[in-house]
Amino acid sequence: MKTVPTPRRFSRDSVALFARDSLARRLHHDLLATPVGRAHVLRQLATAESADEATIFDEVRKYCKDPEIEKLVKKHAEDEARHAILFEECVSRQGVTDPGPVADELQVLKVLDKTLEKTEGRGFLASELGGGDTRESVAKAYLLLQVVEERALHQFRQMAPIFAKYDPATAEVLATVIADEERHLKYCYAIVARYAADGAWAETHLQRFRDAEALAFRDVQGANLTALLDRNLLPVNTARFFGIVSKLLRNSKMLPYTPTGLAGRTDVRKALRAADRHRRPRRRRL
Repeated sequence: MKTVPTPRRFSRDSVALFARDSLARRLHHDLLATPVGRAHVLRQLATAESADEATIFDEVRKYCKDPEIEKLVKKHAEDEARHAILFEECVSRQGVTDPGPVADELQVLKVLDKTLEKTEGRGFLASELGGGDTRESVAKAYLLLQVVEERALHQFRQMAPIFAKYDPATAEVLATVIADEERHLKYCYAIVARYAADGAWAETHLQRFRDAEALAFRDVQGANLTALLDRNLLPVNTARFFGIVSKLLRNSKMLPYTPTGLAGRTDVRKALRAADRHRRPRRRRL
């Protein structure tokens, strides 16, 4: 007797994730097909690896007194600096006019800092690093870096097969970076486990950073699409299509969580619903 598979239930957020990822693949196929488009993307990747993360590493090293953790942080910082150099070499290899510096509104970590300032009245880089409990500062820094690494891995894995088609040399670089970023996530888990007050505290702040990062990434996506259209980096038909998409993204209430972030958000929702059911008074039978 055949068993009938249980129908899979899709949440609104998971459908939104699938739609956004499908659109991203379509965009990357057209953008990475040209040397100019590849240079634009690679400059953004290089900047993301070297920008405000350096500030976070410098601050964390001030408060880490554990030699093992210090070694992990040092290695993490060195890896990110090396990635920036590798991506810049890939930019040079495209043989096109230098794409120029990346605008602040296209840098996720800077936009994320401003998002936290808007939503909570304080940015991360200015207020939470170095303030109050130093152990708490280290844990928060690595929870934030965990969220940033989750996004980077998701994007790199999306782009890797497309780079393999158009630029195999860069695809090899990306494979190396992906392996490093997977190791960096393990650093995040180890450092948070050592410095966080407890699991509930870590989960609260992790979800807080994931929410802020999703908001920031939505804004960066919209700004990046506008920049691509302004610079004529997309074919005409693709440009028209994504011109409409850009407007929809800016008005969307469904945030672009990563698959890992979405899973965590679902777990939090389940826990809240369970807690609510537990608190709800039972009806007395007559």
